[in-house]
Amino acid sequence: MSIRQTGIGLAVAAAASLAVLWLTNLPLGVPGEWAWSRIPLVSGEWTLLMLGWLSAAVVGALYFGLAAVGAIRLERASRFEAAAWLVALCAAGFAWLWALQESPAGPQHALGKSGWVLYYPAHEGYFEQARYAQQDVPSYLAGYEDRMREGDYLHLGTHPPGLMLFHRACINLCAHSPALCDLLQRTEPASFRDAMDVTANSERKGRRPIDPTDVAALWLAALITQAIAAATIVPLYLLIRRTHPRSTSWWTAALWPLVPALAIFLPKSDALFPFVDMLFLWLWLEGFARGRLALCVLAGVVFWLGMCLSLAVLPVAVAAGLFTLWESILCRREQRIVLRHRDWVTRLAAAAAGWTISLVLFWLIGHINLVAVWQLNLRNHAAFYDHYTRTYWKWLLANPIELIFAVGAPLAVAAVIGFRSSVAGGWRTRAMGPYWCLTATWLLLWLSGKNMGEAARLWLIFMPWVVWLAAGFFVPRADARAKSGAMVTRAAAVLFVLQMVVAIGTVTRVTGFDFPDAPDAKSVTMSERLPVSRIASAAVNSNRPTTH
Repeated sequence: MSIRQTGIGLAVAAAASLAVLWLTNLPLGVPGEWAWSRIPLVSGEWTLLMLGWLSAAVVGALYFGLAAVGAIRLERASRFEAAAWLVALCAAGFAWLWALQESPAGPQHALGKSGWVLYYPAHEGYFEQARYAQQDVPSYLAGYEDRMREGDYLHLGTHPPGLMLFHRACINLCAHSPALCDLLQRTEPASFRDAMDVTANSERKGRRPIDPTDVAALWLAALITQAIAAATIVPLYLLIRRTHPRSTSWWTAALWPLVPALAIFLPKSDALFPFVDMLFLWLWLEGFARGRLALCVLAGVVFWLGMCLSLAVLPVAVAAGLFTLWESILCRREQRIVLRHRDWVTRLAAAAAGWTISLVLFWLIGHINLVAVWQLNLRNHAAFYDHYTRTYWKWLLANPIELIFAVGAPLAVAAVIGFRSSVAGGWRTRAMGPYWCLTATWLLLWLSGKNMGEAARLWLIFMPWVVWLAAGFFVPRADARAKSGAMVTRAAAVLFVLQMVVAIGTVTRVTGFDFPDAPDAKSVTMSERLPVSRIASAAVNSNRPTTH
């Protein structure tokens, strides 16, 4: 396909997805079971909305400019310079995500949502546990297994203690460092400060009033989550680099912050998981291929860390296993990693040792049986579908469609083009591994029925895979190698612009969190939209159960 034909296809996909979101009332999910809400269009907010679009567009242009310059510089850069460019790309991705989150007109849908999402238990609940129930960490961990036996099938009962420990660490850091609190307060956007004013006002009528340390800890957790989400660029680049040139790996990894679902669901903990996913895969695949046992051990440690945060990482182990088989047995003979049986055992044992040592150390220090906790988490998660109706065949159809909207239609089309380009070189090349292994893992998860609802959020951990599959989009045709650099840049410009337009249009139209609207108290800036009494009660007593 020519660049013109490719651009037309990408533009049609982008226009169709935005038309569904903006020009129709088609449900974004399955009615009566689960559907995402649209941000209401308020006539008096159009000016703010257009300013948000303009701001995001300016930052997006700067982000693409950095990506374009980096792609040129990277070809002849030293390792140190290449690492510096990757750090710069992560920082630019962080800035883009900030601008994208601030683009919705209503402050409750901008960065102001961060405090509510992290603070109120209807959306997360982990900060609440850290603030009220986990002040004595050793006793909390020792009793964690008993808490899981209570059978909570929503948030807390389906997660290991890692997220609670993360928020407790943020609270402790802020409590012991006034300078850090002061720095955090200086970086808070107005929408976040206003949201925290609402929260502080509501909490005066309930539990211990929220104080500046709590606000700083919430903002710190939001910043760390966003930074780690943006840093997913690095392991994604390294994974693609295993089979592609630097420029292809760079352009592909730079697409990651443009995934709409990432900005929609920040700062929920789901945004942390893609980094763990990609880092584990790179450590394991690189350690296995090169016989670097230290990397294999680190892969086991990272996978254990992921399991401490969420059992959503388990399918990633399936993908790692499929990759291992592909690169050592199934791909072309001349491209295989040829190992003796002893080498296989050594590498697998090193990864298992990293995982097991981490597990045992945590048990010795925290007096918590994580294996039992994981079993209870799985049991509690399975109980969710006993309480809330989910129709298997409906979600079998809805989940792939939701995934396309979540990653962005242009990126989804680019992944298909990437497959077509890559398979032209042969279906058993080593570079085809991601298409077969990642797609097979996703198909197993999809057909299993373990995820019926909220794919846009719960599958965020797997969305870097779609970006990875788009690598072939940046590989020039064999008959156009002479003009490859200029052609790739033009193709990238088309894809990046359209993906950014879709990201801005999706983030300013779809919300992953519902907050009540009504004019009420006048004591704080945001209260004309969000009355204190209703925001507190709605956030604590949500009637929209979420799966975890």
